[in-house]
Amino acid sequence: MFNKEEQASFLRHIVEDEEDEMRRLIYADWLEENGLDDEATRQRQWREARDWLVSFAKEWNFFDCTGTYGDLIVHDELDWNDP
Repeated sequence: MFNKEEQASFLRHIVEDEEDEMRRLIYADWLEENGLDDEATRQRQWREARDWLVSFAKEWNFFDCTGTYGDLIVHDELDWNDP
């Protein structure tokens, strides 16, 4: 069983600066050492997944006028089956 206080500390540091990939990679190593391999993989792929999502959102014009990730808006009329 892993130490939840250690995990909380990692998460606090990641939230402080989510752009710092080193923090996330160290956390991924810790997760792997504690038997949480799937989450470790997700953490290692986070930047790539985030970059893909931002690119997708820009392509489909999901951003408001500022175009920032935090301002992503949802369009109810989107047909997810439409290529």
